Amino acid sequence: MSMRSALITIWQYTAGWVFFAVWIPLIMIVTAVTLGRRKATLGNAMVRGFGKGALWIAGVRLALDPAARAELGRRRARVLTFNHSSTLDLFVGAALQPEGGVTVVKREILHVPLLGQAVRVLDMLPIDRSNRERTTATLGAAAARLRSERLSAVIAPEGTRSLDGELGAFKTGAFHLAIDAGVPVVPIVMHGCTRLWPLGSAHCEPGTLRIEVLDEVSTEGMT
Repeated sequence: MSMRSALITIWQYTAGWVFFAVWIPLIMIVTAVTLGRRKATLGNAMVRGFGKGALWIAGVRLALDPAARAELGRRRARVLTFNHSSTLDLFVGAALQPEGGVTVVKREILHVPLLGQAVRVLDMLPIDRSNRERTTATLGAAAARLRSERLSAVIAPEGTRSLDGELGAFKTGAFHLAIDAGVPVVPIVMHGCTRLWPLGSAHCEPGTLRIEVLDEVSTEGMT
């Protein structure tokens, strides 16, 4: 590891854990004080703040095309899908969280210190991929919430991170959820995550990521 890489790694991990140690308990305190009444608005703002803070520490800037900015700037019921190719996706997704956004995460994240507690208080949707019945029940409850509360489910249809940056095979959960809720699928493309933080790298390279939103896919009439 070069001196530059070592310095970047030390900065990102030190500043990152200090930031997490302050911001995530703050989210939990605010949620407790407001008794969860403002999770749909204040909670989303705090999630965006978490993502933007983490990206600032990583030295990453987001460049949204006009369609992406317009789509993510409004609240409506939909399933937002994104390509999962890097650890960086977690922070990008948080920074892009729309109003009424609810992130679908792997149940394993509940065991990560601080992040697991944040997932619980912010009503994110943990999916247990090892238990089909539990996953089906979770998605069914989520579909009802999307319709009644005008929520946007944010989910990676690949289910797990790509090993080489290429798009992997899709699992069906995101599409069952959209069809059950009767809402469209809106694909988000994150360009450059693998380039900045490839699998196995100890740190994220500073740089710019381009965020693109593709045409929505209607689920009307699908079963």
